[in-house]
Amino acid sequence: MKQNDKKSAEDIIKYVGGIENISSLTHCVTRLRFVLKDMSKISQKNIENIPVVMKALETSGQYQVVIGPRVTDIYELIMGEIGNEPLESDVTENNEKIVDKIMSTISAIFTPYINILAAAGC
Repeated sequence: MKQNDKKSAEDIIKYVGGIENISSLTHCVTRLRFVLKDMSKISQKNIENIPVVMKALETSGQYQVVIGPRVTDIYELIMGEIGNEPLESDVTENNEKIVDKIMSTISAIFTPYINILAAAGC
């Protein structure tokens, strides 16, 4: 873990609207995947100016922050800040079924690999 990772993790939390705005957080190979309570609290420009952040975007009801290969380090630091306990669930507020949420997450994880598999002829 690099020394600036802690500051980067704190800045990401701050610019997504703070701990109280985070409903859930997961990660895949390169991205942090936030489910936020209020997307209007995001400070897009500030997030994109954080040195470890390659890109940030809103997609499929998630706010995704592309970190690259150090995503696990940043994820662990953020979870350390917000606590490793499960975050408040917004399933009832969004009227979204758990199965839909799981399928959405699985789809979001594998979508970047579709082109690679197609090119490989799999």
